[in-house]
Amino acid sequence: MKFRTFITPLAAVGGLVFIVGLVLLGSLLLRNPLVLIDQGGQQLPTTFQFVPKQSTIAASLLTRPDRLTDLWEYLTSPSLRKQTKQDMKQIEQFLLAGTGLNYEKDIQPWLGEEITTAIVSPDLDQNPQNGMSPGYLVALTCQDSQAARAMVELFWQNRAIAGDALVFEDFSGNRMIYSRRGGGIEPNTATGASEQSDLSRLATALVANQFVLVANHPEVLRQALNAAQSKDNNLAADQRYRSALKALPRKRIGLLALSLPATARSLGVLSPEDTHSVDLINLGKSGNATDWGLVSLGLTREGILGDIALLAVPGQSLEPSQTFINTLPQAAYFLPEEAAITTVGLSLKSLWSTIQPLWQQYGQDRNFQSFLGEDLSLVLNQEVTRELFNAVANNSALGLNLGPSEPDWLLVTEQTSNLSQALQHLQTIAQTEGIGVNTLMVQGQPTTTLTRLMLKPHVNSSPSEKPEVIAQVVGLHTQIEHMSIMASSPALMDAALRKSKTEKVLPDWTTNLSLFQQPNEGYIHINWPRLQSGLRPRISSLRLWETTAKPVLRHLKQITLTSYGRTHELQAGRVFFQLSNQ
Repeated sequence: MKFRTFITPLAAVGGLVFIVGLVLLGSLLLRNPLVLIDQGGQQLPTTFQFVPKQSTIAASLLTRPDRLTDLWEYLTSPSLRKQTKQDMKQIEQFLLAGTGLNYEKDIQPWLGEEITTAIVSPDLDQNPQNGMSPGYLVALTCQDSQAARAMVELFWQNRAIAGDALVFEDFSGNRMIYSRRGGGIEPNTATGASEQSDLSRLATALVANQFVLVANHPEVLRQALNAAQSKDNNLAADQRYRSALKALPRKRIGLLALSLPATARSLGVLSPEDTHSVDLINLGKSGNATDWGLVSLGLTREGILGDIALLAVPGQSLEPSQTFINTLPQAAYFLPEEAAITTVGLSLKSLWSTIQPLWQQYGQDRNFQSFLGEDLSLVLNQEVTRELFNAVANNSALGLNLGPSEPDWLLVTEQTSNLSQALQHLQTIAQTEGIGVNTLMVQGQPTTTLTRLMLKPHVNSSPSEKPEVIAQVVGLHTQIEHMSIMASSPALMDAALRKSKTEKVLPDWTTNLSLFQQPNEGYIHINWPRLQSGLRPRISSLRLWETTAKPVLRHLKQITLTSYGRTHELQAGRVFFQLSNQ
């Protein structure tokens, strides 16, 4: 199964989708906040006309933030409402930092049902030598243009009082206002060339008494106004956008448009030198490359739903999917409840080819063999790895925990003759590497154990301390009826066998699978608190996310995602972010 074209770009931007979605989370209609869940918000963004189609990211919120806040507070238990209000306030302060504005007082009275934010350019001066200076655009609709104009005028009056030299420029029939600090040279409006190194000067425009545009540089505002007057240079007119919309549900509260390679570079998954999506998504293999995506965001009582449509690279076509599951395989009953990452219905080969590039990008200098364990990697050469990958059936289940040293894993799949041969081959090579093959009873079940004998490390350097031989477990394998179970530790094997004989119930997260269409290409589930604790000492780049998104991430419980397969034109799927409000 080739699941990678869906999961890899999604993983690269998964954090971003969640943050946009939760900044959404909080409300709807004054009398009944639940209407936002049942009916959604405004169906389509009108402000996408100001977003150039080559923009990196464009996120549109299709309802007012205060209505989202009302909903989130309505669904939150009384004991948590104070903390929820503090979190929402912290998000507001972060978004309006440095403006001197207050949402409730200055923006809410005139704001319409739509806010769009976009990264129009990843680097305004196109000079990577002096760092990246993205161009940001915010477009808001007005329900009271006079109040909106008064707010803009008051803002600039306060900036002038603070010492900013204001510039008024007529551009494309609209009045732009921006500040010039320290007598700097402004961009040449005749040529569009910038002679100013300061790229952080705010610029605004009120367009047709319907839209307030805000940018972090006047050149960004010029690009937005030019895009709106072009027939085919804005996102609303882009054929990719229209094609992806047809594959998404109509009920939504937000839309997220992504240039996948540019987004991956901004998140550090691709280096600035990488220019094509194939490097990220398909690692050079033709037939499965996507480079642009659209995510439609909706709400449930438990969290955020994201429906995803990823489009093929222009001039290329995708390989249609042919492998699907309608129900959870029996292997899912063996999975430990506390696993940080769980996959069901995916082949080991497809799964690792998806995860490995991201694992390496985030500083994990490992291949699949060392991921399974340092000792087992000695016997998993390329031939054995390929043999094992090909032998594991698609209806397998994998549970993974990230510990302080080596990850612990449990793999359950159907026993086949190919798998038996692969495991026998593995055991034969293990013995040549000095690893013992023995039988151990676990929960009354005969279990093949790969062990390495070694001397117990000395606690101190006392010469009187006698050497002690210990057996280090490399891996375990057993078979129950037609199911094959492999694990990296005795504890996981014991938990799996105990669960299969006593509980025989699916993990709790599977109760949310009614949110997904069947058939699909299997599931990936993330227990966010456990994953976060396991990744914190491993991936330093997550610390920045944790710091900036802390008010949001503290409410995240789990993430579940699936792919609905591919046509020649697009890949479709859904992701669910379950939030804690009780």
